[in-house]
Amino acid sequence: MNNGEIIYLDNNATTQLDSAVVEEMLPFLTKFYANPSSGYQFGAEARRAIDLARERVSVLLDCEASEIVFTSCGTESNNAAINSAMQFDPRGKHIVTSAVEHSAVRRHCQELEKRGCEVTFLGVDQDGNIDLDELESLIRPQTAIVSIMWANNETGILFPVEKIAEICCAKRVLFHTDAVQAVGKL
Repeated sequence: MNNGEIIYLDNNATTQLDSAVVEEMLPFLTKFYANPSSGYQFGAEARRAIDLARERVSVLLDCEASEIVFTSCGTESNNAAINSAMQFDPRGKHIVTSAVEHSAVRRHCQELEKRGCEVTFLGVDQDGNIDLDELESLIRPQTAIVSIMWANNETGILFPVEKIAEICCAKRVLFHTDAVQAVGKL
């Protein structure tokens, strides 16, 4: 940094808030800060704002507003998806993920391994791509979930999530993608 100038190259991880976003959020950080789940009018303002945000996100993702669940961060969302899959079918004690997943998924899978789950880390080639045939061969009856990120936060590689979803659907296994790096950009 020269003369206080900042050169910041990690906008995918944390980005300065757009002034329009700050302006829209400010009332709910200062005036309408009530519990949106409460039964009183003060909380109803916060509830309306959350419902509007949910509607806007659903338009971005081309889904129903009722399908949007807000969490505190991507790590919490990833962990919730993987944990839910592991509990969905108690026989499913196997996870397939890539060796280049974001640490939010990779570390959680490593922790689940310590607790008795089996995790297969699918490698990538010299260009950072996965082999779909290899992925398909790794899925077995005990596989509870396949978790492959959409856009790699380090390399920018885009994984073929539609094809991965087709493979998982054909194998009748749940598929999760960490799309944090892709949403709003693709």
